[in-house]
Amino acid sequence: MPHLTANRQRGFITGIALYGAIAVGVLILGLSIACKVQSARLEAVKKELATFQADIKAIGNYARTKKAEKEAADLLLKKGLDHENKLLQADLADARKRLLNAAAGRGRVPEIPASPGSPDEIKVSRADLNGAIRKHVESVRAILGGTANLIVEGAEAVIDLDTGKDFVKLQAVK
Repeated sequence: MPHLTANRQRGFITGIALYGAIAVGVLILGLSIACKVQSARLEAVKKELATFQADIKAIGNYARTKKAEKEAADLLLKKGLDHENKLLQADLADARKRLLNAAAGRGRVPEIPASPGSPDEIKVSRADLNGAIRKHVESVRAILGGTANLIVEGAEAVIDLDTGKDFVKLQAVK
């Protein structure tokens, strides 16, 4: 009779193969759990990234809007200052023109009449001399008054321009 022990079936997987099958099963189970955990973490990070990107986009849109508003306000301010400066320059040029025209009309020296040979022979009436001196003093006063006004207007224009520059510098700092 043949050996009964040699033909005995012990099962489908026996011995070391059984341990190997159990190890493969545990490995598959562990990898499945690890895959599920990593997938959950991946989804959480994706949601966090999407939230971050939305926040950054909103901040960028807000910054662009604020920049556009500031640029529009600065442009309006610049146009106003340019217009004011142009008006001041025109007024200054007009005042200068008036001053030069007024001075040109008064500044003409009359033709010198044929004079006698020596100063002793010149005859001048006291009234004519006083009138000529008075006219000369009045014309000098008018020129000085016009010049003073011109200087004052120029100084005012410089002050206004400096004030405008300072205002723009302050706006740029904000």
